[in-house]
Amino acid sequence: MFTQSNFKKHLDVIQSLKKALSTELSEIEDILDLLLKWMSCRMIDNNPGVTKGIIEILSDLMDCLEKESYTLYDSEAAILLPMLVERAGNSA
Repeated sequence: MFTQSNFKKHLDVIQSLKKALSTELSEIEDILDLLLKWMSCRMIDNNPGVTKGIIEILSDLMDCLEKESYTLYDSEAAILLPMLVERAGNSA
């Protein structure tokens, strides 16, 4: 599902991730770098629905990680920050 070109499949993955945040956060932490890379790739697609979903899941994910006192590794931040800066620059 992660490599599909069908945007509806991406939205399905986003919905699954939202559900997993409440029940499988430790597993998400284990693959956080992979998820952040996937989210970065999907943000490049410029599909408004997928972009909105990714921003929402990132917000929810960061809230959950903060509650768990999780600190991003440098490698995870290096994936996340350029994507956010790029999107912030294009949102005008």
